[in-house]
Amino acid sequence: MTSKGQATCLTNPTLVDLASELGLLTPRQKNWYDVVIVGGGPAGLSAAVYSGAEGLQTLVIEDDVPGGQAGTSSKIANYLGFPHGIPGRELAKNALQQAKNFGVEWQPLNVAKKLHIGSSGTSGSNGTQQPHSVELTDANGTKIKAGAVVVASGLSWRRLDDATKANDLIGQGVFYQALVTDAEYFKGKEIVLVGGGNSAGQAIVHYADYASKIHVIVRSDLSKNMSTYLLNQIKQLEQANKVRIVPRKEVKLCEADQSKQLTKVKIGPTGKEHPSDEEIATQWLYVLIGGTPNSQWLGGQLALDSGTKTVLTGRDVPKKTGLTSTATNVPGVYAIGDIQLGTPPRFGGAVGRGAAFVAELFGYMQKEPQNFPSRANKKPKNNKKPKNEKNQKNQKN
Repeated sequence: MTSKGQATCLTNPTLVDLASELGLLTPRQKNWYDVVIVGGGPAGLSAAVYSGAEGLQTLVIEDDVPGGQAGTSSKIANYLGFPHGIPGRELAKNALQQAKNFGVEWQPLNVAKKLHIGSSGTSGSNGTQQPHSVELTDANGTKIKAGAVVVASGLSWRRLDDATKANDLIGQGVFYQALVTDAEYFKGKEIVLVGGGNSAGQAIVHYADYASKIHVIVRSDLSKNMSTYLLNQIKQLEQANKVRIVPRKEVKLCEADQSKQLTKVKIGPTGKEHPSDEEIATQWLYVLIGGTPNSQWLGGQLALDSGTKTVLTGRDVPKKTGLTSTATNVPGVYAIGDIQLGTPPRFGGAVGRGAAFVAELFGYMQKEPQNFPSRANKKPKNNKKPKNEKNQKNQKN
């Protein structure tokens, strides 16, 4: 609706355009921030909270919901201070509110398109130092300047091979995230879950209270990437015949009925040369097999690991010494969370890295204060008296 109450017609609008028209988005207050964080997962939210607490003008750009993949976890039981566990969405919601309490701006449904390196991020630059900026994918090609950019863009869900036909049935029985609210729909039915990490383990434990049985398909075995506390709970569920672990197998084919609803999952030994050897009748297939780093938007500006395409930081950056643990090869650009090379996918670790970034940022701010709006106009404190003040007093006496 317009301000005069007239209807507005949008043709195939983006989520950003639709949310803006409905008044669900708060416009950005500035075009230049001390800190711009790309990604609102655990690491990004942590960086936002601690940046805001230090009085830094902070903006978080997020293309989805707060908490990222961790926000869909039914219960995180190994996070400090919650002995009985806490749902991922609740922890993320609380973190976002905490960040907002410190004045952090939250921009959902925005996607970072490109990282632009300012002159302060290049060696040997002369003259006025310019800040970095993040370009968005909106129609205006908006660029937001930042004294420091935090890459916390995490991972994109890894999908099954197209040959399995699973990707033709997304939302029609095939799902790449395990929402807590789904459990009521398959109560008393058998489901199939693919994956062996903590996200899969948390989903298994929660869904076992609703499904009659969960068939867990894993390419190797659960003990490789899953926390011990989850393994112990799943073992008990196995003994109760609520969970069946099927190791060293993979999904070969998904079949559907005439309405394009999943009806059957065929599985078999890993490897394309091996055909399926078992069929499981189900309308519910959850695929939680990790993800691929969201590093494409960096445009080759940051040093990446050649294999995983994660961002190199700290001592992993070649030909660089003395870098802090979250610093990249570009001064003033940091990487935290799943996008970092070699970081285990754990909520607590991501929060710790977000906090570490803020502690490490102050050294850079002292070198480039002109790029940080909240610091640029502040004069350094000087408690020393002028040299001639003492002489002036003596002359008066």
